[in-house]
Amino acid sequence: MGSERVIERIDALRAEIDSLRPLESDLEGRILQKFRLDWNYHSSNIEGNSLTFGETKTFLLHGLTAQGKPLRDHLEIRGHNEAIDALGDIVAGERELTEHVIKSLHQIILGEAYTIPARTPDGHPTERVVTPGRYKLGPNHVRTVTGEVFYFAPPEKTSEEMEALLVWYRDAEAAGVMHPVAICARLHYGFIRIHPFDDGNGRIARILMNLVLMKHGYPPAIVRTEEKEEYYSALRQADGGNVEAFIAYVGRQLWRSCDIYLRAARGDEVEDEADIDRKIALFKARAVREPEFRFGLYWTQATSDDFYDSVLFPIIEYVLAKLSKFDDLFAVRQDDAIVMIGPEEIALGAIPLPGSRTLSMLYAAYNADPEYPGPGSAATAITAVVCWRGYRYSGIGTFDIDAGLRFVLGDDGFELLAYPSDILLLEKRYASTILAEELRRVASRCVDDVIAAITLRIESNG
Repeated sequence: MGSERVIERIDALRAEIDSLRPLESDLEGRILQKFRLDWNYHSSNIEGNSLTFGETKTFLLHGLTAQGKPLRDHLEIRGHNEAIDALGDIVAGERELTEHVIKSLHQIILGEAYTIPARTPDGHPTERVVTPGRYKLGPNHVRTVTGEVFYFAPPEKTSEEMEALLVWYRDAEAAGVMHPVAICARLHYGFIRIHPFDDGNGRIARILMNLVLMKHGYPPAIVRTEEKEEYYSALRQADGGNVEAFIAYVGRQLWRSCDIYLRAARGDEVEDEADIDRKIALFKARAVREPEFRFGLYWTQATSDDFYDSVLFPIIEYVLAKLSKFDDLFAVRQDDAIVMIGPEEIALGAIPLPGSRTLSMLYAAYNADPEYPGPGSAATAITAVVCWRGYRYSGIGTFDIDAGLRFVLGDDGFELLAYPSDILLLEKRYASTILAEELRRVASRCVDDVIAAITLRIESNG
């Protein structure tokens, strides 16, 4: 999905959130605490901090250190949390973003000076002293796993390039043309390309990214540690000239935060998805019982078979099982299944038979035609719809409701949208893994949409 479509969906969620404001202070406090814990844990863990999410939460909320874990890791977490506090003060005070502010944030996060492993220009191992709040004094180029050297700004050019980046940022904000998601992503990427400090550049880049978002009233975008390869991949695409890919990536993380915020604002129980220990345990428990939801990187006939068997059918089956709990509210349920190959739409339903299921229709179509269907050069959409007819309990009139899922298949990944709203529920590359939490989030959103649709119809009939 391109950055423009991601931004459109973010703005739609933002409008829904704004319509519910102001929130009760207790509810707002719980939402912000969740974001703060997620942000502290994930941003630190990506950089190698050893504290688990549970240990991070216990340390920040109760001051209890984790036995056997380095003191340095605790200090980093505490420093990052204090930097978020300082960020809030910057946003509230409408302070200008300057090099001094950035150096101050860096000093807050890293605390006291320490040493890190390094290499001399001729490749020999050595150590480098990291002085928090001070730009690098020597080159900090990185050698990638392929042996290629990735060059950042030289020390003598660092301050000059940082000032140029901040001038660009202030001009972009003043112009008011570029969307905050594009500004924050470009600021993040520009900072990483300079790499002004000896250590802590990633954490500061994400701090600056969220400073921009928070100034514009958005929640923070959380880059999750279990998805860091996708994060690094988006940065590499920007290195190759495709900055839009990184803007889209940042947008997807913000979309997830907005979705969490909206569901919490509506009063839904928000799963603690940032608890990495719990997430791993749940995934392992699922993986023991079922095939892993993983398949090839690009679409082929082999990945087509794997996708239908391991992803599409299981997701539809899981969601339809949840939606079936609404059946007794209506006189009739029937199912539709629609497949679109390029511009051509093939309707496989509706079949108003008791017990009929969209899933069985998709299975039948797939088994009947070995070529069914693959995206080729054009996207293919597969839609599974539950159609309820004749609501039975409004007391003043009856109505119909449709709900379901739409899979849009591309050459290297797919989007999962809610039907009929076309709200993005999930976006995955074909090499990604679908987690149990993601399945529950998709089903939860579909259930929310049905409840909202029924409530709206009852109220409008009243």
